[in-house]
Amino acid sequence: MPNEIPIHPMLVHFPIALLITGFLVELASLLFRRDWLARAGLLLLLAGTAGAVAAVVTGDREEDKILETPAIEHTLEEHEDGGKLTMWVFIAVALARSVAAWRRSLPAAVRWVILAAWLFGLGSLFYTAWHGGELVYEHGAGISASGSAEGQD
Repeated sequence: MPNEIPIHPMLVHFPIALLITGFLVELASLLFRRDWLARAGLLLLLAGTAGAVAAVVTGDREEDKILETPAIEHTLEEHEDGGKLTMWVFIAVALARSVAAWRRSLPAAVRWVILAAWLFGLGSLFYTAWHGGELVYEHGAGISASGSAEGQD
């Protein structure tokens, strides 16, 4: 359909914001030992992970709308691979953190390990976002000649 609204660019900002904020809230919960912060961090993690899954699914669906040229092929592949790695890391972190919440008797050291994995996931998220920005701002991927998003003309 030529007039489809590209959903991927609208969704990708939610997991970025939720997962960064969740990390900071989770860190605060460990430093200040507040249960309500731990619950908030878990909710942000779960919402951000769901957003990451949605971003990967919509990105896969909309990939064929991008005119793949040799100039952007590598960047597009890096963006796609980074997105999938980020999604799987956060699925694992969300599962581990959910188990930690369910088993309230886990030592704080386990939550620190989970937080370290979360930080690794954020690194992957930044890498993916960087390549996504490259695709749009350096290569004009998804932008029509009129300057609007593809399918918006």
